[in-house]
Amino acid sequence: MTARSGLRVNPDLFFLINDGKLVVWNYADHRQYELSLEHLQVALSSDGPSDEGLVEELLEARVLVAESEAPATPWGWDKLSRIYHEGTSVTLSPKLHAETLSDPKAAQESYMEYCRSLNATTPPDAFSLRRGTKSVSLAGRQGPPEMKGLLETLQRRITSRNFGGTPIELDELALVVSETFRYREHDREAQLDRKLKTDAFRRSSPSGGSLQSCEAYVLSYAVNGLERGVYHYWSDHDHLGRIADLPVDPRLYQLLGAQAAADELSAAIIITCRFDKLWWKYPASRALRVALMDAGHLSQTAQLVATALGLRTWPTGYFFDPQVRECLGLTNSSEYPLLVVGLGDKGKPAPFDRYSYGDKEEKAP
Repeated sequence: MTARSGLRVNPDLFFLINDGKLVVWNYADHRQYELSLEHLQVALSSDGPSDEGLVEELLEARVLVAESEAPATPWGWDKLSRIYHEGTSVTLSPKLHAETLSDPKAAQESYMEYCRSLNATTPPDAFSLRRGTKSVSLAGRQGPPEMKGLLETLQRRITSRNFGGTPIELDELALVVSETFRYREHDREAQLDRKLKTDAFRRSSPSGGSLQSCEAYVLSYAVNGLERGVYHYWSDHDHLGRIADLPVDPRLYQLLGAQAAADELSAAIIITCRFDKLWWKYPASRALRVALMDAGHLSQTAQLVATALGLRTWPTGYFFDPQVRECLGLTNSSEYPLLVVGLGDKGKPAPFDRYSYGDKEEKAP
């Protein structure tokens, strides 16, 4: 779209008709405005007189921006996928989140009250859905002896939201990270025989297009043998590279949307995705689904390894996207955080954080 001299229409916008009104949505900063015909005409006018007051309003709303303004982060898929990704991101706003960020107990009480309010509504019939006839029982089947350890681990894999804050060992963290994210070469020769350009490294989890588009970052808070800090895992060398100090302001629980359990973790693994890897092979935006699936596979593998070691785990997909990217040094890159796996001390999993027990104020078992 053209605009007035020295200005351009913000590329992070889309327009829709809602109840007969023209609405513009800035999906990068999550703001919506109703536009009058006069506003639209001024925004699209490249020359001729215009109402300077309307121009100022359009600039304030960031419908118009300066032509010299730095372009947005590169994006290799279509606009629809960017609208989805940016539109579902969350940005930490000191003004909007001041109370919850300063008082984790109040934040948790507010969330629990919301959950209790759902009791007055009827949930979808999600847990007793049955289709088909002539059912065949699958219960009570016994696997071979070598499956015993895996079956026991699956039985013990429970999300915990209450941790004791005691350190875990570097050997334990190393096993979780390495067994989940290190590259393996179990079918590399078969790939090379077919002259495939993809390097064809593998992990213990599947990955769309064999691209291994996800990366792992470790936030070490209480790990015996590992200095506190932010690390990037080198999948090709099975090493951790230190990249920064731990964030102090905001704290981890603030980065993760005022989820109190975060501040009691011994370590956290942040799973990111290099979208540029997917853009290279899959230009269609459906590949965004692949990124989400890849992160989910890796998250489950990490949790199973941690559970087998006796560590408690807590996965979350809620965090303030720009602030987490800044923490990892990824601002303005094509690499985006998708999931976080928290690791804590050993013990019985506790399904609620310490603020959810009311007056009991129970600590982790």
